[in-house]
Amino acid sequence: MPKSGGDITRKRILQVAEELFSEKGFDGTGIEEIAQKAGINKATIYYHFKSKNHIIEALFKDIIVDLNNHLKSSHDSGSNGVTEDDIAIKIGREIHFIEDKKKIISVMAMEALKNSDCSSFLFKCAEMTINNELKMHKDNFKSKKDLFEKNRQEFFVHEFFTGFIPFIMFVVLKEKFCDYFDYNKDAVFLQFLESFKKSHFQSHE
Repeated sequence: MPKSGGDITRKRILQVAEELFSEKGFDGTGIEEIAQKAGINKATIYYHFKSKNHIIEALFKDIIVDLNNHLKSSHDSGSNGVTEDDIAIKIGREIHFIEDKKKIISVMAMEALKNSDCSSFLFKCAEMTINNELKMHKDNFKSKKDLFEKNRQEFFVHEFFTGFIPFIMFVVLKEKFCDYFDYNKDAVFLQFLESFKKSHFQSHE
C-alpha cells in the first residue's frame, strides 16, 4: 500500500532529526533547525510530534522494531552455529545491522549517559539481543541449558559488558579510530574479529 503524504512527511522529519542528532547531539538540535532542513514549517512537525522528546522516542522505538525483525530473521535463517565460520558470519551480520543504524545507535548511546529515560531504550535493545543469544546457547549447548538459566544474571552481565557494549562501540567509533591512528579499516576489522572471538565467544565454551 502506498504511503500517504502524512507518512512521508513523518518519515522525512525522522530522517532529518536522526542526521542532526548524530551530528550536533540531541541538546544541540532545535525544532526550527529540523524544520528548515526538512523543508517544512514548525507547525507541521508539531502536528506529527508533540515535542523534540517525542521525535527521539519515535526513532528509538523504530530501531527496537527493526532489531526485533533482525533477530527473528537471524534465528529463522538457522545460522547461529558455533563453528569458526558460523561465528564469523554472525559477527559480520551484526556489524552490518549496526552500521546501517549507526547514526541513531550513536545518539542512543550518547543520550543513555545523560538521560535515564533514554537509557531504557538502550537496555531494551541489549535485553532483546542477549535473550536471543541466550536462546541460541541453550539450543547449541543443551548440556549447559540449566546452567545458563540458573546463572541468568551472570550471563546478562557478561553479554552486556563484554559483548553488546564493545560491539556497539567498535562500529560507532571504528572510522574515527582508524582516521586518528591512520590504521587500515579492513585490517582493524579483522583484528577486532579475532579479539572478539577470543575475549567473548571462547568464554562460552
